Amino acid sequence: MWVVKDGEIIDPHFPNYDMISKIRNVSNKKNYLPADQIIQKVVIKMWMTWLDTLPFDPLSEWSDSPNYCMLNAIAYQSKYGGDLVFGSMGFGDERSQDVWWEYGGTEYKTLKQFIK
Repeated sequence: MWVVKDGEIIDPHFPNYDMISKIRNVSNKKNYLPADQIIQKVVIKMWMTWLDTLPFDPLSEWSDSPNYCMLNAIAYQSKYGGDLVFGSMGFGDERSQDVWWEYGGTEYKTLKQFIK
């Protein structure tokens, strides 16, 4: 998940992403592939519903952390605005089709694939 604000993708970059791209032998350039609109709505609603069930507010003192892209995006959006976007993120050169998708990718087309 990431935020789009004023046409710009807001998604923090962490040093471990550089390590992942090196291990996968691709560049550390991030690529974003939004999921279908219905899938986005369902997944974002699931996360927001889950947050509402917690007995505390995890976003009040949240600071960006690796491996927590959902909470990073929701915290940023709640503080600064913008639109939440859910989909696949990967590293590599999209022009050469050499992208390693960390989560999903072009083959992910159904909600079931994203939720597993």
